[in-house]
Amino acid sequence: MTWVVIPLKSPLQAKQRLAPLLTSTQRRCLVFTMLSDMLAALRAVERIEHILVVTPLHADGKILESWGIEVLYEREGGAEENGAIEYATKYCLQAGGEEMLVLPGDLPLLTAEAVETLLTWGKDPPVVVLAPSRDGRGTNALFRSPPDVIPPAFGPDSFSRHQHAAHKRGIPCHIHTSTALSLDLDTPEDVACFWQYPHTTHTHRQLQAWHLFSEPQERDE
Repeated sequence: MTWVVIPLKSPLQAKQRLAPLLTSTQRRCLVFTMLSDMLAALRAVERIEHILVVTPLHADGKILESWGIEVLYEREGGAEENGAIEYATKYCLQAGGEEMLVLPGDLPLLTAEAVETLLTWGKDPPVVVLAPSRDGRGTNALFRSPPDVIPPAFGPDSFSRHQHAAHKRGIPCHIHTSTALSLDLDTPEDVACFWQYPHTTHTHRQLQAWHLFSEPQERDE
């Protein structure tokens, strides 16, 4: 069984670097809007059997449960990101999960096709598949089969640290570079980059409704 795990920070505290563009209420809305787009893409991937959001926030978790999403609640106060992922990993293993894909909750360009392509690299366990962030330093997708084959190492320079963890253990580590997986929305520059790609997502429409975009330009291939 393939599990997708999405750690969810507090939407009230998330996306602080977008404060020059968005109010706290808008940033909270953006978190859930991006997540809804991601869930639509993930639900279209046949190989994915479980989507699990891990959060300490019961109010936000209840919203996700109303969307039909399984929520794993951390203790109040919550662990740091890697601790939350370790908690979800144990839960996944106890439920019989054979492979796990960890994604951040802010990938507005995510498509089912991008996820399916990444998963094709992970058919022969033990294996790790990584998708780098736009700057090449962060990890925007961590696939592990089995789910505990390496520990999560999110944070500064996580991409190189995940590679090192796999190589240290002699685990094959494949790199999958994809625009759909590389762009997360953390800064005003990310928002400007997002607008350069054609899309008809809820995130796009919401940002457009907030008048953050000019008319789209045709992007050269």
